[in-house]
Amino acid sequence: MTLFTRFRCFRERDLRRLIFRRLPYCMDEPENSLSPKLQLELVKFLQDSARYFNCQLIIATHSPFILSIAGAKIYDLDQTPVDIRNWTELENVRAYYDFFKKHDGEFELLD
Repeated sequence: MTLFTRFRCFRERDLRRLIFRRLPYCMDEPENSLSPKLQLELVKFLQDSARYFNCQLIIATHSPFILSIAGAKIYDLDQTPVDIRNWTELENVRAYYDFFKKHDGEFELLD
């Protein structure tokens, strides 16, 4: 069971009590085992948690969905020295971009 799934199982009151502690929350690849649709739900949950509960999230991820959260400060640990980067500059995100750009015509056939 993933952390996100566990959070979804909490009653709202229990979740608010947990998050209102205003501690930093660390997550290691919370997108593991989540479909793209559920990753988008996770993004909304993370955005809402940061916005409404004013909590700090420290997330290790490769998910372009999570990396694209507006206002996120992204440290590229693949660089030496470690540097702050825009999510669209990250090597793994560029790999997704290049793949879908290469197959762009196949998606247009579906319309």
